Amino acid sequence: MLRICVQIASVVIIVAGLIIFPLPIPLGAVLFTVGLGLLVSSSNDTARFLMRLRRRHPGFDCWMKRAEHRLPGSIGRIMRRTTPD
Repeated sequence: MLRICVQIASVVIIVAGLIIFPLPIPLGAVLFTVGLGLLVSSSNDTARFLMRLRRRHPGFDCWMKRAEHRLPGSIGRIMRRTTPD
């Protein structure tokens, strides 16, 4: 039950991040990355999908690597797990 609640909350955070992404303040990018980190932490399928996405799109991978350093420690570690090295 908790896993489903975390997945729903992370999807809501991702959607909120995408909605406010065009604003001049980079809060949308941070929300998107935090929501993605929460989703990856609760779903192995999402982690594999994100790893494939980062491998196929080097620009997205570069953006994710820059964002990993700005995230809180635990979420940054989760996102580094999906690095396609």
